[in-house]
Amino acid sequence: MGPSTSTSAVVKAFDPTKTREARKGVLGEDLPWPLPEVNNFVARGTKRTSIFVIPQVTLRKLAKTAGRRAIYVPSFSATAKGNLQYWNYPTSRPCFDLCWRWLTANCASLQAVALQLRILWASIRWQDMKPEDDDPDRRIVSHFPDRDERRWITSHKEYAPPCIYERYRISIEVLPLDDDKEIEEEDDLSWTSEGRSDRRKSTRRKRPAHSSTQRVSHLKEEWVDGVDLKLHEI
Repeated sequence: MGPSTSTSAVVKAFDPTKTREARKGVLGEDLPWPLPEVNNFVARGTKRTSIFVIPQVTLRKLAKTAGRRAIYVPSFSATAKGNLQYWNYPTSRPCFDLCWRWLTANCASLQAVALQLRILWASIRWQDMKPEDDDPDRRIVSHFPDRDERRWITSHKEYAPPCIYERYRISIEVLPLDDDKEIEEEDDLSWTSEGRSDRRKSTRRKRPAHSSTQRVSHLKEEWVDGVDLKLHEI
């Protein structure tokens, strides 16, 4: 059967030179994680809304293990289960981000939406996002007794589930400092001996031993957790 020549179907024109190729790479490093599905907090069977409705992916993991293994449930804190004074339910306690999404999804007026945006604005640590100085060089310099370290972020990796845990690869330039120490006087042990020549030698001072090799900076890289970095670094 030959190709259809009907003109009743929808026709779309495109540029054959601008074909969209599939991006290749590691998910979380080269490729961003896809946006998570919107949680409407509606149970499949009863169609009732509840804040304890969890995504299907996490629900399948819990069903496979039958509660015999500890499964990480995003946006729930299992440590609050034992505090019966503030949480008297035998389940994990919802965290702040889940409670905010639950209230936002059930907003019934524009005033409620405005209140949620105000809560979000007040929860952001704006002061931590500002650099500590006005230097245009955004590389962070850390001072140590024997060296200075200048570091900057080169790449990052995000782990599943998305928006929960990520690590950053930082390049660290180590700048060694001069170790010209004060000239220490020799221990005077001549007073225990009988010779005067030993007593004269004890008053001499040592000369600092200067290294013939010039110290240069070197570069190293390492992976650190996102929680160990400051917000203005990221």
